[in-house]
Amino acid sequence: SLQHLQLMVSEEILKFAIKEGYIEEKSSSTT
Repeated sequence: SLQHLQLMVSEEILKFAIKEGYIEEKSSSTT
């Protein structure tokens, strides 16, 4: 479905942004 596709794209963008350092990964806030 379209929603599933949008979710996948959003996750890819999020992973890319985290990798590039645009946003800090919330799960690694323990450091």
